[in-house]
Amino acid sequence: PAANVTSQDADSNSITATAGTPSPSNTDGASNFLTINSSGTLTVALDGDTALPSLAVSNAMGVPMLRTKFTAARESYLVKKVRVVNTSATTGTADSASADDMVGTLKLSYKKQDGTTATATGILTNGIADISGLDFYIGNDKTEVLSLTADMADLNVATGRTAVETPRFGLDFGITGDTNFEA
Repeated sequence: PAANVTSQDADSNSITATAGTPSPSNTDGASNFLTINSSGTLTVALDGDTALPSLAVSNAMGVPMLRTKFTAARESYLVKKVRVVNTSATTGTADSASADDMVGTLKLSYKKQDGTTATATGILTNGIADISGLDFYIGNDKTEVLSLTADMADLNVATGRTAVETPRFGLDFGITGDTNFEA
């Protein structure tokens, strides 16, 4: 509400804030307005350069798995935590544990506020890898990409593996109140 806004003019005189549509009528004919939004928005979408799921190569390192676009509007965002989910099997089941064993380490790559690229790693447990301590920066009205790669495990049937699944990953943002994502 307007009562929560404190403002001053160029001579440090208090100005009473009012709610509603601004009127362009003033003594000098200028029409300067300030629009205040209560919050910005952060939109997430699959990037067009995401690799299609395919057969995994045993012991391959840095296999591209997922590219996700984050677009900020009306304010900048600093993403501190994401939850990566192994979608090749039902989360929390014996199938997900088997699918988890196919992947050694997950690695996220992203841009920091200073423009440098940073990485963070995670390990899947029951189909989930919570990766925190990030400083993934998305500037106001900008789009940045979060990339996920995986180091594949030994997928050789001779080592006792009975099945190989196509690894697929996604990000889980949960519902209101969840701690799967922090920005």
